[in-house]
Amino acid sequence: MTAGFLCAQARTDIPRMPDGKPSFQGYWNIPYTPNMAQAKGEASVPYTDAGRKAFIEHDAKDDPTSLCTYPGVPRIMQSPYPLQIVQTSQYIALLYEYMHTFRSIPLNGRPHPANMEPAFMGDSTGHWEGDVFVVESAGFNDKGWLDIIGHPQSESMKITERYHRRDFGHLDIEVQFDDPKMYTKPFSIKVTHELHPDQDVLTLLKAIYRSLPAGGTLLLAEPMARERHESPLGDAYFHFYLLAMGSGRLRTPHELTLLMKQAGFCLIEHVPTQ
Repeated sequence: MTAGFLCAQARTDIPRMPDGKPSFQGYWNIPYTPNMAQAKGEASVPYTDAGRKAFIEHDAKDDPTSLCTYPGVPRIMQSPYPLQIVQTSQYIALLYEYMHTFRSIPLNGRPHPANMEPAFMGDSTGHWEGDVFVVESAGFNDKGWLDIIGHPQSESMKITERYHRRDFGHLDIEVQFDDPKMYTKPFSIKVTHELHPDQDVLTLLKAIYRSLPAGGTLLLAEPMARERHESPLGDAYFHFYLLAMGSGRLRTPHELTLLMKQAGFCLIEHVPTQ
């Protein structure tokens, strides 16, 4: 079991990969953003004459996704459907529920293909700058829209994404557009993905933290994954049990510890039981 004692100061630990880089692995909720300019207003978009004309004259019935084409980048990041991130030391794969689309991004910073045919999703390559994952994308066609309301793009567009896991439950992403045919200068938008389903668990733990008296203790007892000296059959049993129940996920002691720290607990002790 895992026990936590009330602590006045919240922690912001994030999980890390064996190589020390932040781990983005897990399921994330994507905020629905039909208009990338909604935060700063349409006047903030630095159109060229061609870009303004394309936006004003576009027709909603011509939405590329109505023809079942890929939504492109960054529009795929604005859909109200979850995202799964799978991470290794060589690749980060973004698996989108929307249209069952994926992006496999190498971490070696390789150049974009010289003779790539323009595509809706373009070509992406990534590298690390400290704890920030930087993705550079190019090779887009001019048939996609940047968002649902139809902000335009051209084949000259290049996109830079910067991913930063600021705490356990939040992944901040800054997206910069550079498309000299449609926009007079580069500009950026910011979005935040929230961890799912651990976000619900974190909300519950925070509520417990607030309700406990000073010096109070939380005793959390539940099956845990990858317990030392335990048979893998136990993990398999509880995984299938939760699957049959239709909800829940088996977590490791480390995952539960990080959640409790994020909720505000400290002096967390893991006490295996027989």
